[in-house]
Amino acid sequence: MTFEEIYRQVRPVVLKLRRKYHLHIWDNDDWEQEGMISLYELLKKHPELCLDKLKLLRFFKTKFSNYVNDEIRRQESQKRQFNKPNYEEIGDVEHSLSSRETLIDDFIVFKDSVTQLSQLLSKEELIMFDALLVGERFKGRAAFIRKLKLIGKKFF
Repeated sequence: MTFEEIYRQVRPVVLKLRRKYHLHIWDNDDWEQEGMISLYELLKKHPELCLDKLKLLRFFKTKFSNYVNDEIRRQESQKRQFNKPNYEEIGDVEHSLSSRETLIDDFIVFKDSVTQLSQLLSKEELIMFDALLVGERFKGRAAFIRKLKLIGKKFF
């Protein structure tokens, strides 16, 4: 069995840990490379694991997850805080967010925007705005949407 074939067996462990944890300086290729290095070191120490797939998976998962945890500790240590960026790009960490968390965040932003926007509208406009939010059709709907877009550009 070749090294690539053995790595294909343990690759799901690497992908799962990549989704679960975020390391600032690791991209997808780094995760793959570190997984291969860990597998190589494991097979060098225990060559008999090539013959037992379940034992290989257990050993690799333990070794690689411990390695990732060590890297996270190193990343978060006080001495290295200056290496950490002040903010996170959502594109860099989106794989570690569950869709539920994203929906909640979007909903909070939406509710805040609706609240702020509704404070700028008259009583008649509020009635139309509420009807618009629930998807009702009414006379002057298109004109009202254009007006909201103009307010939104000035407001946001």
